[in-house]
Amino acid sequence: MRVGVIGGTEKNLTRFEEVAEAGGCEVEFHDGRMAGRGSESLDTLLSRCDVIVIITRINSHAAVQRAQKFCRRHGRKVLIVRRFGLHQLAHIAQEANALRADSSAA
Repeated sequence: MRVGVIGGTEKNLTRFEEVAEAGGCEVEFHDGRMAGRGSESLDTLLSRCDVIVIITRINSHAAVQRAQKFCRRHGRKVLIVRRFGLHQLAHIAQEANALRADSSAA
């Protein structure tokens, strides 16, 4: 499963990637900036990811609205949070693994 994180700062990206990998997931980031090629890179991230996390504390309104609209239109799972950390990412990865185990057992 691939998790897309929109907004927030770019610190600790390596640690986020390590936590996602340990949980059997991949993670991609978009800083929420829509100027220049920002909207194009956001669309690319949205189309590649299974679960989208939208951080509202540090994000542009345009990025939040665009991501929400995309998720509604394409049936993506979305989590809207004020802040997002390693613990939340580990929890998402854990839930994804449980869903995968249930579907492979069926």
